[in-house]
Amino acid sequence: MGRQDVVVDGLMPEGGEPQLWVVRELQTGLTLRSGWLGQEAKETFVHFLRPIAELGLRVTAVLTDKQRGLVPAVAAVFPQAKHGFCQIHYLKNAAKPLAQADQAMKITLRQQVRDEVGLLIRQEQAETAEVLTVTGLLPSPVSGEPAQNQDEAVPDPLQTVRQERDAIVQDLKRRIRYVLTFKARPPFCLAGIEMVERLAEVESCLATLIAHYADPQLVTLSRGLQVARQCIQTEYGDLRRAADWLRSIADLLDPEGKLARSGDEVRHELWAYLDKIRPESQLSSKLQSFYRTIVHTTANYTAGLFTCYDVAGLPRTNNDRESEFRDLTRRLLRTTGQKGLV
Repeated sequence: MGRQDVVVDGLMPEGGEPQLWVVRELQTGLTLRSGWLGQEAKETFVHFLRPIAELGLRVTAVLTDKQRGLVPAVAAVFPQAKHGFCQIHYLKNAAKPLAQADQAMKITLRQQVRDEVGLLIRQEQAETAEVLTVTGLLPSPVSGEPAQNQDEAVPDPLQTVRQERDAIVQDLKRRIRYVLTFKARPPFCLAGIEMVERLAEVESCLATLIAHYADPQLVTLSRGLQVARQCIQTEYGDLRRAADWLRSIADLLDPEGKLARSGDEVRHELWAYLDKIRPESQLSSKLQSFYRTIVHTTANYTAGLFTCYDVAGLPRTNNDRESEFRDLTRRLLRTTGQKGLV
């Protein structure tokens, strides 16, 4: 038998149901084994993986998320295989306190914006009071183009300008409302940081418009956003700095555009970077907490974080199958309106 590399991954359980686990062979993409496991204990994983070993496959590498019970189970069932850990899960775990702080900042900022300009951004001018289109068995009749009145007055230029200005104000209100709906997807998509930066862009746009025309609504929006952002400015600085650390770590781990490196070389580069940012982490207690979590998580993952650089073809993450199931869930929701399987 040739070399076999396998990926073991557990998918997000549906509302209290047992978790679905999948073992996929990387060379062919075939699913070797799948099943719902009631717990993540070593004995459970050994029972789940043992039939694969009994097939006589020469498993040389295994990629997992580093679940506590799975690590000793892989060592027991595939003692000769190298065990790699998913780098995306490593970054997610390293970003946990940052994501929690970002969520708290997002809630605070959103509430501040609503307190300052909530009444104003909720005001929406209706485009029309009528139903625009009706279809089905009883569609609306299609009316012809109204005849042009030769005596129709020429549009008032001032009225046109006022309408354009009103449209700009409405668009800015909609943009602010949209920004307040941002949701996070750690480790890189942090809604609080994104909200601060997008609102800063709106504030810059408002300043440019006010310099040409100081509409009272624009002035109110600008002042309200300034007050709201000032409430979280210090916290935003710490979160932005920690988020940049994670981005730098992710770039350091990424082999694209870099010379081929061994696992030991990448490990050395990562720890050298963590030593480099240590003085920066002393700037605040919050940064110290973020830094300690990153260092602690890196130490926990070191045994398998760099395996992919030494095993040709072994991916850095096992999220591919999770993405497939997320797409299935989205299609299910679109076609049936049902969220999840029952």
